[in-house]
Amino acid sequence: MAAGLFQFCNPEDYQSVLALILGGDEDLKPERTHVLGFSAFGEIVAWNEDYKTIKINMLYGRVSCSELFSPEPDMDSEITLGIAIGNVNADSYDNPDENGKPMFKRLLRAHGELEVGQIYAPKLHPALGGPITIDNLRPAGALAAMTIAAQAGSFTLYNTTIPAVPAVRDIGA
Repeated sequence: MAAGLFQFCNPEDYQSVLALILGGDEDLKPERTHVLGFSAFGEIVAWNEDYKTIKINMLYGRVSCSELFSPEPDMDSEITLGIAIGNVNADSYDNPDENGKPMFKRLLRAHGELEVGQIYAPKLHPALGGPITIDNLRPAGALAAMTIAAQAGSFTLYNTTIPAVPAVRDIGA
């Protein structure tokens, strides 16, 4: 979709990544969460049976789940799932570099379109000191790159339902 900006996937293939990131979390249980797809930078869009849409940004180690902070009990889950899937073409999946400039089009020019199952992954993950720059990203198999990213550093839950978007707590055990 959109030259690889977002890809749908088989949820079962990415359960191991969810287990690494969400394992031991008191609310966002990996066994109740299913990856729907991911962006060109490995941002996961997942469906949680309890809290609906979860987004996991692999480059920045951020997790968001608005339903955890601002539940909408009257909202039909099928409608929420449709909204999550309908928003996958959004420019919000084009991660910025260290200077705030979107990277997707520049990476397309440098490396061409991604193949199915690939993302632009860091050569050295930012959690390990790598820069978020065009030069530090290259096409790689999504599952392997996400597995490495999930182990590179901790993930933090952010409350995206309020303007300041505060960090709330660490994710997992």
